[in-house]
Amino acid sequence: MKPALVRVVLLAATVLALWKVTLYVADRWVLESRPAPSPAVTQAHEQIEELVVETLVPAALAEATLVQEETHVEEDDLGTWDAHLLAWRLPEGESPHRAAMRIQQLARELAPDSHVYVTDKNELDVDLRIYVGKRQTHHLKLLPTLSAKIPPVSGKPALVALVITGLGTDGPLGDSILARPLPLTLGMLAYRPFTLRLSLQAAIKHKEVVLQLADRPRTDVEILEAFEAVPPATGLLIDELPESLPVSIMLERDLYLLDATGEVEGSVLRTANHAGIPVVRAIDHLEGDISEDLLRLRHLSRSHSGLVLTVEATDPACDTALNWLENADPNEIRPAFLTEILDQR
Repeated sequence: MKPALVRVVLLAATVLALWKVTLYVADRWVLESRPAPSPAVTQAHEQIEELVVETLVPAALAEATLVQEETHVEEDDLGTWDAHLLAWRLPEGESPHRAAMRIQQLARELAPDSHVYVTDKNELDVDLRIYVGKRQTHHLKLLPTLSAKIPPVSGKPALVALVITGLGTDGPLGDSILARPLPLTLGMLAYRPFTLRLSLQAAIKHKEVVLQLADRPRTDVEILEAFEAVPPATGLLIDELPESLPVSIMLERDLYLLDATGEVEGSVLRTANHAGIPVVRAIDHLEGDISEDLLRLRHLSRSHSGLVLTVEATDPACDTALNWLENADPNEIRPAFLTEILDQR
């Protein structure tokens, strides 16, 4: 081997060794410098874990069926902790709201240092979030078992706005959706090969267009540029919260905001509400086999005058939902544009 080549090989090996040592030292420094949770915090977490498993669930959900269970690690300045997501299907006839109130009352009596927040999402499903201090340790979803017998219609049919998302990449798919004889709201992705053509055709075919943020633009300027790429857009669809919104421009152009995040309202949404930007929330995101979802939507239509649903254009649920709307009983459900539901509010 030539001397010059030997020197190059030795230099490369030295650099690699130094790089590995640097990574090891950095990892050790991060681990050792991270503050350990205080004994009081650790004890409180252990107590709430024991309370949920041994007391709350047996007392309030003894007859319920666990349908989803996930655990993920969260982190804050004090260290890490396990956050649990549990979804329970209640027996037919049992009220999720009553079960939630029972859990909340038991937590107040048995774990006064914890806080339980109950959210009635849509008058059927109920969410409970259990906190120890500022840490959310448990998210419980209580789901009813719905009867196949639908309550009778009392009054006008419910408006259902179907928002089809992810359009702009597949031209033929977009054309097939535009051909549907329904009032539809279409979520267009900016800067895709077919976005401009499909957006303009949608306006001609009397469909409603919203800009769907992709790749999470972070600045007002990026969002405004995306709007220019989708000229007919009358609103903004977000499935992840951006850092900010171009509030003044949205007010000037009379644009609305469709919240499809499925999350508790954050600072961006509060800012939009306080500024007077119309905000509407999607009540459900459809995917896969939606037979149970459609039953639930029929129940919801008896208590809601307007329902907003989202579905990805490429998901099989899209065709199912479109066919369901086309064949729905007009005395029960009427397909509508998203702006029609906004006008009701």
